[in-house]
Amino acid sequence: MLHKTTFILIDDNDWELFLHKELILLSNADCQVQTFLNGFDALKYINNEMNPNHRNIILSDIHMPLMSGYDILEEIKKMPAHVKNKIEFYFVSATLDRDELKKAGSMKAIAGFFHKPLSVELITEKLIPELQYAV
Repeated sequence: MLHKTTFILIDDNDWELFLHKELILLSNADCQVQTFLNGFDALKYINNEMNPNHRNIILSDIHMPLMSGYDILEEIKKMPAHVKNKIEFYFVSATLDRDELKKAGSMKAIAGFFHKPLSVELITEKLIPELQYAV
């Protein structure tokens, strides 16, 4: 099966990675899911393995040890246009801090911000409404 959309999930919490991966798979969308516990491994994947001919949706936590979601975004901004233009970057966070929400919401490089945990409805209505669904 040829997938035209890849979800790249980045979170230092392996339980949340598992939950969000399962919710994406439950949405029945024809896509693949890659998970990473840190930004370094995610960036290595993006630079070496990501298919720039596909739609790539990154869902990144903001606050993580080693490399924050903001740091990951800054590294993506430095990538060649043919790579970074095929990435839709979303923050996914449990934060309720108003300053943090304002900062993330004002960033032009991100496609959106979602509160944890994600839901199948959010995935199918906001992230992948146009994808083919398995029957």
